[in-house]
This record gives sequence, structure tokens and C-alpha cells, in this order.
Amino acid sequence: SRRSKGKFHALRSWRAGRSAESAEASLPPVNDRAAGLPPAPRGSGSLAAAINWMGGLSLLLCWLPVAGPLIAGLVGGTKAGTVGRAIVAVFLPALLTGALAAVGVTYLTEWFPWGVLAGAGAVVICLLNVVPLFTGAVVGAVLAPLFRSGVGAARR
Repeated sequence: SRRSKGKFHALRSWRAGRSAESAEASLPPVNDRAAGLPPAPRGSGSLAAAINWMGGLSLLLCWLPVAGPLIAGLVGGTKAGTVGRAIVAVFLPALLTGALAAVGVTYLTEWFPWGVLAGAGAVVICLLNVVPLFTGAVVGAVLAPLFRSGVGAARR
């Protein structure tokens, strides 16, 4: 409807010399159903969600030496949906943290080798808990379809 589009849409269509209805008819379809396409599969996963869940649960469960990263990886891998996205979600934050440390130390010390050394050290420290996190992420990604369809539906 014309009212829900707001004043900006009506003004834009008025400047173009046409009514809001004709301007709306010339716009591309808004979603897959309007375009006549089948809907995208639900729950296909998200890299950002996987990284956020893994990072948050790793912080919350840091007091559990091996089980904390394993649980965080399991949940993050389930959120990732695929094994590839789960692996990227494990390693990407460590690499970004190392790059950020390298840039920050290089800026503060004004000497590039110190930045490289600090960046490498940050990556090593971030990767110390990667074994249980990686294991949990791969297992979670493999089991993601089972969790999405429901355990009872997967047995049938």
C-alpha cells in the first residue's frame, strides 16, 4: 500500500512522474515466493552466528578446561550448518585477533618486527584451545541436520 511505503517512496515516484502504484509494479520481486522460486532451505546455518556462539560460550565456559571449548564448538558447529563453515568459524577469529594484535603493536611501537611477533604470539595463544573447539565444531556440523529435523524425525 502507498501509506506503508512512507513519504519518501511517494516523493520519489512523484519526482519520476508516475504514481506510487506504477512505481511499485516496476520494482523487482521482494522475496522468493513473489519471484516464483522455491524457498531457500530453512536453517542452513550462518558463519556469523557460529562465530558468536563459539566465542560467547568459550568465554562463559572458560572454567571447564576441555569440556568448555568442546561444548562451544558443538553449539557453534550446529549453528554453522556445514563442516566448511564450522572450520572457518574456528580459525577465522584467531587469525583476525592475530592481525589486530600485529597492527596495534606495530602502531604503538612503530617497528614492524614487533608487530609481527605480537601477531604471531596472539595467534598461538588463540589456537591453544583449538583441538576441542575444532572437534566439537565438526561434530556439531555433522549432527546439524539431525538437530534441525528433530531427533525423532531422524530415526524414522
